Amino acid sequence: MCAVMRFSLLFIGVPFLIAVAAAQDANDLVAKLIPDHNPLHVVKLSSADRSRAIEQLKEAQKHSSGTQSQQLAFLLAALDSDYVKNRDYLIHVLHGCSTPAVKWDCDQNTGDFLIALYQRGHKEVLKPLMLDGKDSYNSMLAELLGDFYANVIAEHPTEFLDTIRPLSPKAQKRLCSLAGAGDGSGMAPKNLRQVRRELRSLGDDVALTCLRSVEAANKAE
Repeated sequence: MCAVMRFSLLFIGVPFLIAVAAAQDANDLVAKLIPDHNPLHVVKLSSADRSRAIEQLKEAQKHSSGTQSQQLAFLLAALDSDYVKNRDYLIHVLHGCSTPAVKWDCDQNTGDFLIALYQRGHKEVLKPLMLDGKDSYNSMLAELLGDFYANVIAEHPTEFLDTIRPLSPKAQKRLCSLAGAGDGSGMAPKNLRQVRRELRSLGDDVALTCLRSVEAANKAE
């Protein structure tokens, strides 16, 4: 092999090796921050450890792709670092599940990350979770979101209804039906009783129409 060719291979190989090493470091960092693989259980860090983790996550993000990009964006958002940019990236990926081709590595993990942000108090992600989720072409994501909708309408009925009020009647019915079906096995009896009580108490057209869709979806299961 001539010297020029050896130099060219070396020149190409060094950035590749750096990227591989960065990917491994990122995997290790994600495993440390989410040790049980549940985005709801991000490890609590001291101020100093948080700063170091953010620096490492940002560096790893430069070399990431696919699911790893989502993991890093979620962790940075959860640590309130460039929150809007990282949240919007996850929302962008979620759009990929609302097309038959399922683009941008959207899958159940994407929903997990956004649901975890919602559970951490970022209520604004509920709308995209509902708008894109209602048309998901990823079956596992659809089951996850159906269960999520069921919990939201039972625990926060006003929030659920306020999110669907601006939507078309067809979209409202679709989301209420998904909430009623849950993960595909129907809404838990306790939750169904609570939803009936809350929506009847609210009593407006959207609430009562939604309740009919919830009940119809349960009967269909």
